[in-house]
Amino acid sequence: PDADSKRTTHYIPEFLPTEDSPPTVVFLDELTGAEQRLQVAAYQLLLSGRLGNYVLPSHSYVCAAGNDITDGAVAYEMGTALASRLMHFNIQAEPRSFLEWGANAGVHPDVLTLINVKGDLLEQNEKQVEANHMVGPNPRNWERVSSILNEFGSLKNRAFVEPMVDGLVGKAACADLFLTAEEMSGLPPTAELFSDMNDGEFKAKVVSNIKSISSLYGISNSMLAYVNNADTANKMSAVFNRLTASQDLNRLGL
Repeated sequence: PDADSKRTTHYIPEFLPTEDSPPTVVFLDELTGAEQRLQVAAYQLLLSGRLGNYVLPSHSYVCAAGNDITDGAVAYEMGTALASRLMHFNIQAEPRSFLEWGANAGVHPDVLTLINVKGDLLEQNEKQVEANHMVGPNPRNWERVSSILNEFGSLKNRAFVEPMVDGLVGKAACADLFLTAEEMSGLPPTAELFSDMNDGEFKAKVVSNIKSISSLYGISNSMLAYVNNADTANKMSAVFNRLTASQDLNRLGL
């Protein structure tokens, strides 16, 4: 209220940029989480760059994000009046991008191996909604699973760890993860892989414990997560060369 004019005036939110602000992106997050009558409030800002007397500076850009109504999240239908004011892009999780990121972010090798072998397990929101399951696999929860495995291991403390993994990604994905862990069991830690083992030790400790293609993926992901300089990269290359030269791996159909 303005006591002199006997009118109310509109104060803009502090996060909106002014002419003195640096180039700014105004991000309307969870736009579809607002009921349609509240979505209407964004019309003028999106179309005209205005809110009442406020004018969005020319060096600002407005964008938004939100879940689709089929995602099982809190989301409302976006009316055509609002939808026509936006350019739309559907963002989906992509296994190769997750693996590239995960190799540099310390994601547990068992998780990376599983996504490498079964990329469809990276995200299953649609199947989760169809089955009416409370939880299901998605990139965020796989990262949380990775933190648990990095802290407690997988098979060593399985009775303790498995219920937590189940509670994050669901029973089916949890079962696949521990199957992958079993296929990786028996293989030496990466530091030992990079040690100067003779041919007999390498065959006994490494080659004989490779049970499947998944085991090879697991070794690869473990080494990639370990490499941090030219020396460890050269050691990784040497391990790959020894595996390639091993005739014993013909049993896997390689």
